[in-house]
Amino acid sequence: MLKAKGKTVCLKPDSGRGGEGFRIIRGSKDSIKDLFGHLSHEMAYEDVYEILLTVPRFDSLIVMEYLEGYEYSIDCLAFNGKLLAAVPRKKAGGRIRSLENVPELMQIALEINQELNIPYVFNIQVKYSKGVPKLLEINPRMSGGLHISSLSGINFPYLAVKLLTTGGADVPVPNLRVTATYIEKSVVLS
Repeated sequence: MLKAKGKTVCLKPDSGRGGEGFRIIRGSKDSIKDLFGHLSHEMAYEDVYEILLTVPRFDSLIVMEYLEGYEYSIDCLAFNGKLLAAVPRKKAGGRIRSLENVPELMQIALEINQELNIPYVFNIQVKYSKGVPKLLEINPRMSGGLHISSLSGINFPYLAVKLLTTGGADVPVPNLRVTATYIEKSVVLS
């Protein structure tokens, strides 16, 4: 149905984390590109179909429209129904993340807070498609990328504990002009 409407289709397991099992379905095989090109999340429809036929059962899949634009996580801090901070974090390619002041994302955070009244730290994920933000998910918990959002000057975990234990906290104005990355490093455990 999505393909018939000219949409790009993607799928992922309904139990996966992050990008595990995420695939973009393209129309046909391109054997030379598949063999010599960069590793990709793309697969031909025929390949997906043939693989699924080889097993008697598989976990449930979510099949949906692939959204072509940038993805943002909005890390939020709220208390007693009031949104105290919202930090939009853009996945800018690879491991690069940019904290940005995007008014429509701030408005989305405000409206979700007003509607759901999630206390302390929560996360909203949106992805743009043709300039329109589409809601992916709302997580009533800290996000995996919160350490990057904390570079804004908002120490989300500390402020959440302070709000919980004292009922108040001085929340600074976040610096939303930060671009950052992270490096994985080997650590000897024994």
